[in-house]
Amino acid sequence: MSPYYTVDRWIALLQELARQGRDFLTLPALQRLTGLREGAVRKAVLRLEKKGYLMRVGRHLYANRLGHPTLEALAMILGVPCYISFESALERHGLLSQVPLVLTCASTSRSGWRQTALGEILFHRLQPALFFGYRTEEGILWAEPEKALLDWLYIHRKLHGVTPSLDELAWDAVDTERLREWASRYPRPVRMALAAASEERQ
Repeated sequence: MSPYYTVDRWIALLQELARQGRDFLTLPALQRLTGLREGAVRKAVLRLEKKGYLMRVGRHLYANRLGHPTLEALAMILGVPCYISFESALERHGLLSQVPLVLTCASTSRSGWRQTALGEILFHRLQPALFFGYRTEEGILWAEPEKALLDWLYIHRKLHGVTPSLDELAWDAVDTERLREWASRYPRPVRMALAAASEERQ
């Protein structure tokens, strides 16, 4: 006989999962954890959504609202493998002052927009040779300042054919030696854009 789960028992399970840091849950995972049949789990999830304990953020993927689900952590799941870069990382590192409206990520698997209940994510696909220069902070992969700048220049030129304005960039936050070293791995137009920006600052 299948186990019986009341709403209170579901809430207790979600609380325990939140304590374990499990902020995102799939239907198969909930089925394994409870021993319930798929249909019963689906019905329970719908009830928990209506009561505000779960939030659908993808196909068969739910945010545990008793934990601390973030858009950044969700991006790590939806875009795997990916790291946060471009405008989002530049703003976080203090190179840009304007907060981007979407979370911008580099991925080797896909390009495209993902609209979720937690916010919007924009994935830009990079070739594997350019997938480097990031660090992990609390489970989130963030581009280093220099890598975020190079990614931004690269993808902006690729999509729009021009170099973005670098006039308001906080260059003091950039390690110029690291920037020069990593730039050597990028196409010539990116290196030329950096050289032009360097001349303008002198």
